[in-house]
Amino acid sequence: MKDKSKIIHLAVLFIILALALGLRINYIKTDTFTPLQYDAKYYDIMARQIADTGVVGYKSDKPNAYVTPGYPFFLAFMYKFFNASLDDIRFIQVLMSVLTIFVFYKLAMEYLRPGFALFAAFLMAIYPSSIYATGRILTEVIFTLLFALYFYIFILGLKKESKPLMFVSGVFFALSVFIRTTPLMFVVVAFGYFMIVNKKVKEYVKYGVVFIIPLFLVMMPWWIRNYMVYNQLVVFTTSSANPLLRGAEPYFIDAVDPIIRPYARHVDDLTRNALWKQEAIKEIKYGLSSNPVGYLKWFIFGKINYFWFNEWMTVKSSSILLISLGKIMHWVVVLVGWLGAALSAFKNKKDIHILALFLIYFTFIHVVYLTISRYSYPAIPIVIILAMYFIEYFYSLIERKIQHA
Repeated sequence: MKDKSKIIHLAVLFIILALALGLRINYIKTDTFTPLQYDAKYYDIMARQIADTGVVGYKSDKPNAYVTPGYPFFLAFMYKFFNASLDDIRFIQVLMSVLTIFVFYKLAMEYLRPGFALFAAFLMAIYPSSIYATGRILTEVIFTLLFALYFYIFILGLKKESKPLMFVSGVFFALSVFIRTTPLMFVVVAFGYFMIVNKKVKEYVKYGVVFIIPLFLVMMPWWIRNYMVYNQLVVFTTSSANPLLRGAEPYFIDAVDPIIRPYARHVDDLTRNALWKQEAIKEIKYGLSSNPVGYLKWFIFGKINYFWFNEWMTVKSSSILLISLGKIMHWVVVLVGWLGAALSAFKNKKDIHILALFLIYFTFIHVVYLTISRYSYPAIPIVIILAMYFIEYFYSLIERKIQHA
């Protein structure tokens, strides 16, 4: 970009980020937040318990590994050292959300023309769920920021063939996994893809080793602590079969009953997780034997519909902006984004395949386990970038036709 256009570009970016900040601050200042419920309530209780007693236990005053503790650790740190209130946490999440937009904008600049990258940032700024998320005491905002940093620096590290950048990317990857484990196996997909495309197996093996070191550094204390609690290695959590079971029941009808049953037996965490797994296998076998077509329809189409075509936002929100814009914008972004992912299979610009591969991976992981709209939220910025890629492609075709007319 020339100097003048660069200044204009940066000015527009600043306006977009200021808009994002203003919308989010307005939301957390004007919305009426109900008392914490479900996961948010228990994260808060867990964090205050960590801050007060040092005991890491979810729904328990005794140590357990029911959830990965990254987000409760963040809350506990803010509670203990800054005496933060829930409103303070929400404001910090506002800043995280705006920073996330900037990081994904930088990622978009790797694949899109500057104007389309700016428009992608604008869509992220006004995307209603992104505004709504800042008010939730849940993992989504901080996880999405860490994921964005990991993904962008990962792409940058491979392009620049920089081991220091790969190590930094690995740090953010490890921290994101410590909050939610969903991106864990995508690393295998990503390295495999670049090995095949660029035919540099030895080099990428070295990058992989550098990248994975931070994961061991971050997770090692958790593994040691879990071994001391359970007398066996627990890599992440003792509730891994819970989402498998919750996702096994078609359209979540009667899903609560098989989840609660193991609780009623008053068993330890590991036994309960094994019972959840047994229940899940039983539910899946029953579904496939009693109504195989209907059950497969639920797994393939029903779950994808729940995951991608339901915006994460409650209608209880007092913001008219969120309610009115939400569903229409979400549907358009998702549909055009997946068209962009499909287009990338035929018109691969600057290895944009990797974004489409992430969407496929992310969908597959959640189709196997639990597919709710909240879990698709971290992938929406990738969808927006691919939507802009789709629009840019056809804009370029029209542009070339006009030039040759």
